[in-house]
Amino acid sequence: MTSDSLHTGNGEAGLTESNGSIGQTGTLHRLPEEAITEIAGDIIANLADSLASSLAPNGSDADKLSPLQLDLFCEALTCPDQQRAERVIDQAILSGVSMDTLYLGYFAGAAERLGECWEDDTRTFVEMTIASGRLHAIMRKLRRSMVPPLPNNSRHAFFTAVPGEYHTLGVSIAADMFRRRGWDIEVETSKTHKELVSLFSRSDHQFLGISASRPDMIVSLAKLILDCRVSKPRAHIMVSGHITTLEPNLGNLIDVDYIARDAHAAIDHMEQTRLDWLSSEPAKLL
Repeated sequence: MTSDSLHTGNGEAGLTESNGSIGQTGTLHRLPEEAITEIAGDIIANLADSLASSLAPNGSDADKLSPLQLDLFCEALTCPDQQRAERVIDQAILSGVSMDTLYLGYFAGAAERLGECWEDDTRTFVEMTIASGRLHAIMRKLRRSMVPPLPNNSRHAFFTAVPGEYHTLGVSIAADMFRRRGWDIEVETSKTHKELVSLFSRSDHQFLGISASRPDMIVSLAKLILDCRVSKPRAHIMVSGHITTLEPNLGNLIDVDYIARDAHAAIDHMEQTRLDWLSSEPAKLL
């Protein structure tokens, strides 16, 4: 996982693949294999459940792939050709496939099918990890091409801490600093993982700030970010806290948009990101 996405190959960091092995570029090698397996399994399960349920109300049979199409896409996600799955999606977009079909038919459909294979032991750990990395890389690429919808008051964000984090004073301080600059900050701490994902997914926020203090929180942090990504693929996620100084390789371990070393840097970054979003869609300024 990197600051850009769960990339695969091409020398980029992430859940990487190199001659069929994982982590040879030094990205997730610090995490125990059991933790990586748990994350990979959670990614597949959450993609299937969260993507399908979030898009189902707007979906239809037209969004679903045929069994053959689904099998071909799953094969593309796990085959040696690192770019094959991306080409499938590029071709689908060129042919006029809707975003609902991409997320419900291709991504959620493939995640569900791969999840079944995971449960049946018909896909290896390496295949599942590669597939999940490619799915996230493709979703990341699509997210970059879309400007998130912003309400009239676009200066608002959701701040929280990793579940189990007791050092939450910094979250409150940062929230107050943002508020003094005109931001509307919702702060939620002392919540479970499931509660945080639910609160964020049902909110209007596109900015998410997560604080963590210790390197042993990386697995929990990575899982929280991944689930929030699934619920809101276009969200802008920032991580702060003492962990940013204790773990210099943090950007290679989590799929985050920005690592804030201090509150002032965080404010400057979010203000600039907000302006970039608004300039990309001037009508939102009205």
